[in-house]
Amino acid sequence: MRNAGTAQQIEVGWWPGDARYPKPHSSGSRRRRLTGLPAETWAQIQGRWDEGLGEFVLDWDDLILSSDPHATALEFGRAVVAHACLICEWDPALAASAQGVPPA
Repeated sequence: MRNAGTAQQIEVGWWPGDARYPKPHSSGSRRRRLTGLPAETWAQIQGRWDEGLGEFVLDWDDLILSSDPHATALEFGRAVVAHACLICEWDPALAASAQGVPPA
């Protein structure tokens, strides 16, 4: 772990909850904490930015109650990657690769 994290690391995963956020949830973040994220970015998908955690979250209950949990989870993960690429001004091909479009 000491050498694994860099400023260009994006993580999407699942967490069972802890004292900071007691609900099970999917989460997404960048290695370096983001701030000031525009809410309109998330208007079309399930999930939200949690300022206290410094991460995007999608509560497990919201995920399993969606009409298509698999599609909702993929949409959430892809949105985290696309948003991190946009905010960090990274190569747009990174976000495209999360959509299943392989790089040239």
